[in-house]
Amino acid sequence: MRNYYTPGRNIISDLNLKFELFDEWLDGVLITDPQKKYVYANNAFFILFQTNQRKLKKLNSLEEFASFSNKVIYLNEGNTFSENNTNSQIESGFETKDGVQGTVLIITKKIDEYNTITFFKDMALEVNLHNKYHRELAENQKLIDELKNAKKKLEIYNKDLEKLVDERTIELKKANQYLKTMANSIGQALLMFNSKGECLPVFTRTAEYYFGKNPSGLQITEVLNLKEDEKRTFKDWAGVTFQEMIPFKDTLNLSLKNLVVKPKDSTLSLNINLEYFPVRNSQRKLTHIVLVGTDVTKELLSQKELKEKNSYVTMILKIIENKDSFVSAFKESYQFLQTAINLLPNLNKEKDRNEILRHLHSVKGICSLYEISSITVGVHEVETEISKALKSYPDAFPPDLKDKFSYSIKNLGAIFTNFCEEISPIVGEGILSESPKKEVKKSHITEFNQALLKLENKELLDKYHNFFKSIPLNYYFKGYELLLDNLAKKLGKKIKSFQIIGGDIRVSDDKYEDVFNIFSHLFRNCLDHGIETPEERIQLKKDPDGQISLDAKSSDSTLVINISDDGRGVDLKKLTEQAKSRGIDTTKLDKNQII
Repeated sequence: MRNYYTPGRNIISDLNLKFELFDEWLDGVLITDPQKKYVYANNAFFILFQTNQRKLKKLNSLEEFASFSNKVIYLNEGNTFSENNTNSQIESGFETKDGVQGTVLIITKKIDEYNTITFFKDMALEVNLHNKYHRELAENQKLIDELKNAKKKLEIYNKDLEKLVDERTIELKKANQYLKTMANSIGQALLMFNSKGECLPVFTRTAEYYFGKNPSGLQITEVLNLKEDEKRTFKDWAGVTFQEMIPFKDTLNLSLKNLVVKPKDSTLSLNINLEYFPVRNSQRKLTHIVLVGTDVTKELLSQKELKEKNSYVTMILKIIENKDSFVSAFKESYQFLQTAINLLPNLNKEKDRNEILRHLHSVKGICSLYEISSITVGVHEVETEISKALKSYPDAFPPDLKDKFSYSIKNLGAIFTNFCEEISPIVGEGILSESPKKEVKKSHITEFNQALLKLENKELLDKYHNFFKSIPLNYYFKGYELLLDNLAKKLGKKIKSFQIIGGDIRVSDDKYEDVFNIFSHLFRNCLDHGIETPEERIQLKKDPDGQISLDAKSSDSTLVINISDDGRGVDLKKLTEQAKSRGIDTTKLDKNQII
């Protein structure tokens, strides 16, 4: 067997001069001998595989240290150095004998006849590689100084100066090539600029792709394709930053953080997140800034889609939990919209325009309660456009603008119709009709059918009325619990679960529905004027959580509903002041009339 390490040759000393180049690399570097024994590994390797030099030195072969899911990997047991596992990137999962798992991108190369080098790129940390990569750039000057010192030592101890310089030059070229390869492999835009805003000839191919030009020698504001006002802001920030009047990290709050670009060969725009890192000289003076751009388009789209899905799920759950109250509220909001549409011919009359905006706001309020984003967003956009237009046209809109607003408001009706079709599998069809479908238990239908066989039977008539013409009060008022919870959060108050007494009393829906729909104002008054804040209630030695209750009683043809809260009651003085501010004269009204 060939002896790779001949006596008297200081291989380790020679190698250390080479391997120290990898000490500060962000990616793992492992160097092995022909028997796959440990020769060198950098700190990034130890962190990635959660091990240390002492453990690796004990192993007869690194085949004992970890196994890789991709069978062609050189370090797997029994594999030899071949075309299948060298000089190309191979992605593979791994698991060490200590149970550490992960996924890495591996490149294996021959350094010389004695050593093999393997690079490990942690795929899970790809997005954050730039956070450490700038350190390598900041250490360039230090590395050059160290190389100069090493060169002087070599001149002293070796007469063959030219040969040693050539060898060192070759090593540096290889190291720079490795650095360039690694920088281009991270898939991020990376470039440097000085205090004059000039970009250095140090950049990645990704930077050239994102910004559509070679940055070398250009102004950074030109490379980023900034508008004139953005250029001024960026230059001001860079000036303050290079003067170091305040710490570098504090200036980042004023920096340009996001940029939208459209590469030449792409049909889609990309959202680029920008980060900045300082490069200092030996006197710790800021000389350059490293800009790192990361494409976060997919992440932003994923976040948006996730938010929309969560919002949709929340909407469905609220509708399912409050189906009957939702149908009633939704019909009411649609009626508000129809009223607004009917007033559109008078859009340029201030009174009617205010009524239209008031009805639209009511539509948005009801739909936002159930998180119906398609309608809420549509109404909000119309409100915003009209409010902006009123600043330029306070008296009357031009014909084209009036037509535009009329079309937008009428189009909300189509959005309502589409939403009804979308939600019909949950609440049934025809929820906007005068007689929407109602759900009844099968047992009730059966019982009704049996009673129908009897004629001139009072029990039959009572059951018909009970099962098909009346609904328990709980169905009407359960939905108000959601309104109370949302309003309490906005007002910074806490309440217990809405208490309903007599909720099993059944009433005719067509007789009381309009009355029940206005109860929201009473509940709002209970929370707004009655229930105190948790701090006030604690001072009054009350439970921090307030209680709002509904007590219903029925006798013959009379229905009595009492709504109460355990708060301080209505502040008559404050209420009178509010009425006065709205031009209402209360001097001739008693307490009940004012309330």
